[in-house]
Amino acid sequence: FVYLDAGINYKLNKHIHLCLAYVFNEKKQKTDFWSTRHQIYFSCTLKKSIHYTTFDYRTMAQWQVKDVRSSANGRYPEYYLRGKTTIKYERHFKLQPYVANEVYYFLTQRDAPSIYHFNRSRYFAGIYYHPDLKNEFELYYLFENNFNITRRSSSYAINPQNNYIIGIGYSRAL
Repeated sequence: FVYLDAGINYKLNKHIHLCLAYVFNEKKQKTDFWSTRHQIYFSCTLKKSIHYTTFDYRTMAQWQVKDVRSSANGRYPEYYLRGKTTIKYERHFKLQPYVANEVYYFLTQRDAPSIYHFNRSRYFAGIYYHPDLKNEFELYYLFENNFNITRRSSSYAINPQNNYIIGIGYSRAL
């Protein structure tokens, strides 16, 4: 699994953050083939802090193409709306545990453009570590549930799958 997320974040004020980013993703399929994905997304995050707890709601518009040069459907983009709610405990600066939930709302499908539906949910538990004001590390566990997947690849239907992921992340403020 290969995942690279690079983008620009802009803090409008302490309650509203904006982001524009590109994601490159190599994902191994159950068939032992690798699927290459390119994504571009725009997100807006609303934040509210109460005592030592921060509540975030992020809404994201995502454009994605998969398997561009290795699939007949590779030139057709998919569009998603994604909503993520996060609760983070911020009593200590260096260590900040959190839980989150994210849902995906699928907007288009090439052979059935009028199908709109929820098709994925993710549940997170993790911790942020801040060694200083500019650097942030993240360690998390993610459970991803895929459902309502009706697209076909070749002659067989794609079976929805659940993913169990342990992830690490790093970001740096400039």
